[in-house]
Amino acid sequence: MSADPFSSSLPQEPVNMLPRLSLSIFSLCLLLQYQPLLADGPASDVPELMVLKQFVGNWEGKDPDGQKTVSETEWTLNGRFIKQEYSTGEKTKGMIMRGYSLNENKYVMTIFDSSGTAITMSGVWNPETKTLTCSGDLADGIKMTVKSSFPNPDIEAYKIIVTVDGDVVNEFTGENHRVKSK
Repeated sequence: MSADPFSSSLPQEPVNMLPRLSLSIFSLCLLLQYQPLLADGPASDVPELMVLKQFVGNWEGKDPDGQKTVSETEWTLNGRFIKQEYSTGEKTKGMIMRGYSLNENKYVMTIFDSSGTAITMSGVWNPETKTLTCSGDLADGIKMTVKSSFPNPDIEAYKIIVTVDGDVVNEFTGENHRVKSK
């Protein structure tokens, strides 16, 4: 019989797995240490974040073209922001980050989508009308304003207004309905 050509590549002595196991445990500990980026609720030292609590949850609605939209919103970054991931039919997926800027004393919102769009806005909460209004400049005199209100805890009513040099060129309204957990 001929010798096995692969036998020379096999270890001749038992391999000490302790260093590999130690490295794996260390890596797991590091991962768990940085896990608190997700949060159960708003950071307690910024009362303005309580306004954003009403956005948290699973939602369904329709876009202006009648396409079904679904989204999931959760607290992130130690309860300093909420992250909403959404999809509209098969064509568009995106993410909206909302928070409160302690530097500017304003609510902030950034929208990203799968077509490469990134829109940054800032705004204010009106406690009398229970409306969060955020606006941002897009380009060349184009401005977008998003108004979100909650007529009840399970409905977000929104209005999106696009203006060019102050003139309204597009406006649409809609509702998102909270999806109950099963």
